[in-house]
Amino acid sequence: MLALATNPEVEAFYAHFQNEVTTFERQLPSLLQQFPGEYVAIYQGKVIAHRGSWDEVASYTRDRYPYEFVLIEKVVPAEKITVNMDTLEG
Repeated sequence: MLALATNPEVEAFYAHFQNEVTTFERQLPSLLQQFPGEYVAIYQGKVIAHRGSWDEVASYTRDRYPYEFVLIEKVVPAEKITVNMDTLEG
């Protein structure tokens, strides 16, 4: 069984992480038009950087937002997941 964290700092981090992921997903169509194939950094619901490589974006965000969580994602179309479930007859 998975134990849920009760530490308020962990819960706050998780909430912040979820907010940034939701922002990325919500903005993905626009990001695909503006920054296709690039990496974007999202902080407090806003794109703060975009570059061609993860290292460039990470370096930028480390310099300007030290000790802050910044989501970095590559702007590519979302994958559709297909699950096939075969049933076996006995």
